[in-house]
Amino acid sequence: MSKFHKTLLVSVSLIFLTLYLGSKVHVLFFFLSFLILITALFVIVMGVIKIENNFFLKSWIKKEGVQKVALTFDDGPNKETTEKILEILGQYNVKATFFCIGHKIEEDFETIEKIVAQGHEIGNHTWSHSYFFDLYSTSKVKEELQKTNALIEGMTKQENKLFRPPYGVTNPHIAKAVKALGLHSVGWSIRSLDTIAKTKKELISKVEKVSGGDVILLHDTMQITVDHLEEIIKIIQRKNLQAVTVSELFN
Repeated sequence: MSKFHKTLLVSVSLIFLTLYLGSKVHVLFFFLSFLILITALFVIVMGVIKIENNFFLKSWIKKEGVQKVALTFDDGPNKETTEKILEILGQYNVKATFFCIGHKIEEDFETIEKIVAQGHEIGNHTWSHSYFFDLYSTSKVKEELQKTNALIEGMTKQENKLFRPPYGVTNPHIAKAVKALGLHSVGWSIRSLDTIAKTKKELISKVEKVSGGDVILLHDTMQITVDHLEEIIKIIQRKNLQAVTVSELFN
């Protein structure tokens, strides 16, 4: 039984208990019933939006006891910014994992070929990266993941097992699809917030907290990430950490 179903079962049981007892002590137990319902809803919502809680789906978040970190880039490829990021990674001989969107792969095979040629790793970030992805049925989620995997595997010539949910959102439908396809869900332990950061200080302040085993979330579509990637790599190196792919970190 999943955490989701356990939470619902316990919540419903407690609500029925308080309703039963409420016939004897009306106001107090109806108030408790309301608190239980609100708490259950809060737990479920946190499970949906916080991938690190592993509520619906167990995800790779951080590897303990290692002097390695995983640099990960979401939402590409983007011909201009992704290729600049590849140049910087090459200068420092750093490997990374790119969680790519299916329809963008289809539109830019050349950049994907460069990612693969330089020894980086590609993961599945769905076909559409739709704002409504978390509302999709299990079958629709599977369809998106399978379509994207077909492209990735066709280009890399090897099986892909890595998946990152858009926005880090998970739910029972996504969990069922991921498990059915035998994929590993990958989250993060360091969120750079590079999609909203306006200054170098805002971006670097998040990454400065990095330690062994962390998975760093960046986006290869953001110019601010390109501008300050060298500094991020230097922070990692100053802490005597090695930047590797997700698969190497969790191997």
